[in-house]
Amino acid sequence: MGQGSYGMYGGFMSQSLVMPELDGAIYPYVVNTQEENAEGIVETVADPSRLHKFVEILSNTVALQSKPNKDKKVAIYYFKGPGQNGMAAQGLEVVPSLYNTLKRLKDEGYTINLPASPEALSDLIMKHGPVLNDFTEGSIEEFMRKASPLQIDAEEYDGWLKRGLTAEKYAELTELFGPAPGNYMSGVKDGRPYIAIAAVDLGNVVLLPQPMAGIGGDSFAIVHGAKSAPPHPYVAAYLWAKEAFHADAMVHFGTHGSLEFTPQKQVALGDSDWPDALVGTTPHFYYYTIANVGESMMAKRRSYATTISYLNPPFEESRMRASFDKLRRDMISYEKADRDDIKLKFALDVKREAVRMGIHRELRLDSVLTKPYTDEEMLKLDNFAEEIANEKISTILYVTGIPYTADKINSSVLAMSSDPIGYSKAALDRMTGKLTEDNFRKQAYMTEHYLAPAKRLVSEVLNGKKIDSASSALTQASLWSSSAKPWRSPPQNSPAWQQ
Repeated sequence: MGQGSYGMYGGFMSQSLVMPELDGAIYPYVVNTQEENAEGIVETVADPSRLHKFVEILSNTVALQSKPNKDKKVAIYYFKGPGQNGMAAQGLEVVPSLYNTLKRLKDEGYTINLPASPEALSDLIMKHGPVLNDFTEGSIEEFMRKASPLQIDAEEYDGWLKRGLTAEKYAELTELFGPAPGNYMSGVKDGRPYIAIAAVDLGNVVLLPQPMAGIGGDSFAIVHGAKSAPPHPYVAAYLWAKEAFHADAMVHFGTHGSLEFTPQKQVALGDSDWPDALVGTTPHFYYYTIANVGESMMAKRRSYATTISYLNPPFEESRMRASFDKLRRDMISYEKADRDDIKLKFALDVKREAVRMGIHRELRLDSVLTKPYTDEEMLKLDNFAEEIANEKISTILYVTGIPYTADKINSSVLAMSSDPIGYSKAALDRMTGKLTEDNFRKQAYMTEHYLAPAKRLVSEVLNGKKIDSASSALTQASLWSSSAKPWRSPPQNSPAWQQ
C-alpha cells in the first residue's frame, strides 16, 4: 500500500484492481502490504488494523440481509448548490426520483415519515437541508434560527474525530480549520460550543445535504477535487451518520458528489485518506448514472461504493437540419455548377449564409463576402453543418420508477444504434475499397450513403420488420454508393478565382 498520490499502479493495479472490477468485484479494500524484511526479502504482511475494519465491513454488509427493514437506518446524502440552488444530479430529476425511492422503501417496510408529495419533500429540503458557503454568515445565522439543524456538542464531536481519524488527519483538519467545532456552521448554546449539521429527519431514514468540501466560492473546483482536508461541517456530516445515527447503510443519491474527490491516494486507500475515514465501515451504495462510467470508477475505487445505475435521459434527433436548408441548397448548387462564373456566384451565396449564421466564427473562417471560400474550406463548412444536423440531444430527465414511453425508447434506440451501424458498414467498405478516403471525409456523403440507410434499417426493425429483410436497405445503399462515381469530387482544374 503505497503512500504516494497513486497508491497502486502498473501490473499490480491491473491484476489486483482492474481485472476483478471487470468480473464485478466491489470494495477494493487494502488489508495487507508488501514490505522488505531484515534479510531484504519482500513479504506480504497483513495490516491488523485494516483487517479488523474489513471484517467489520463484511459483518455490517451481511447484517443487511437479516435485519428487518423496519429497523434499518439509512443515511442518504444528496447534492445541491449553495443557498437557493436546487438539488442536482446528472440526467436525473432529483426531487421526484428521491421521493419515489423513499416511497418504495416505505412500501418495503422501512420506517419513514414520508411527506405528502414531492413538493412537500422539496420544501422540507429547502428549509432544513440547505448547503451554505462559509462566507454567507447572514444565511447561516438565519438557518440556525429558523430551521432545526442537528446540534452536536463540540466535545462529543471532537471525540468522534479522534476515534475516526488518524493523528495525522486530525492535525491536518485542526491546523486548517481550528479545533472543534471550527467557526463555520457552529454556535454556542448554554455556554457550550456546538457544530450544526443540516438534515431532514424522516425517521429511520435521514436526508443530509453533502456540505461543501472546501472553503471558497468556486463550487466546481471544490466538488471535483479540493486539495486540502474538508472543513468541519463536511467531516461532521459523515461521522454523525456512524457515531450518532448508527446508520446501517450510507447512500449517495445521484451523480455526483465530492466525497470520492477528497484527498489523497487515487486507489488502494488507507487510514490516512479522507474517503476511507469518512465512509468508515458503513456499507456504501451510490445511485449513479449509467452514462458516466469514468467517474463512477472513482466512486467505486475511492469511496467503496456499490453503484446502482439509473438510466440516462432519452435521446432524439436535434431537429436542426431545417436550419441549414438554405446553406445546403447553395452548397448543392455550387457543386453542380459547370461554369466558373456560376460556381463563383453560388460560392459567394454559401459564404454569405455561413456568415449570417455565424458558422464562420466556429470554424475560424474569414467573413470577407467578396472572396469565396476554397474547396477545402467549403468541405469543412459542409461537414460542420452536416454534423450539427445529425446531432442527437437528450430530452426529459429520468425519473426513478417511471418507465420511458414507447416513443422515447424508440428514439433513443434509433439515436444510439444507427450511427454505429452506419460507420461499421463504412469501415468494412473502406477495407474492401468500396468507399474512398475522399468520400469518407465528406460528412454529407456519409449521411446519404451510410447513416441515413442505417437509420432506415433500425426504424424498420423497431417497426417489426425481420432483420434479414430490413438489412437489405443498408446493403443496397452501400452497393449503390460503391458503384456510383465519387460524390463531390474535387475538380481537376480549379476555377480561376481559387488559383
